[in-house]
Amino acid sequence: MIKHAEAGRAKLSETMVVAEIYNIGNICKAFSALTDRSFRVFINRSVASVLFLISMILIGASFAMVMIGGLILLDGGDFASGFIGLILCPPVGLLILILTRLFFESGVALVLIAENTKK
Repeated sequence: MIKHAEAGRAKLSETMVVAEIYNIGNICKAFSALTDRSFRVFINRSVASVLFLISMILIGASFAMVMIGGLILLDGGDFASGFIGLILCPPVGLLILILTRLFFESGVALVLIAENTKK
């Protein structure tokens, strides 16, 4: 029974090593695609997801700062500016997020069209 468990662990560790080598291979492929001077490999889809994540974080941080600023203005005596900031912040933040998503989707769609016409 112990030999069977050890064989299972050995098989699992071999699978993990192969998975790590595959990930390193993907990283090397991504770097070679990034340094491709002939522009035959498109990297837009892999980069777009990272950039969209960064933009979502920045939009969320900006949203939080405006909301905190609105609360500070409410407490500081400028009630009208704070109230307008608190009311307008959620729909404007959502609109910016939607427009950012549309921007990235259009770029990815353009690259997909280019990849399909290349074939």
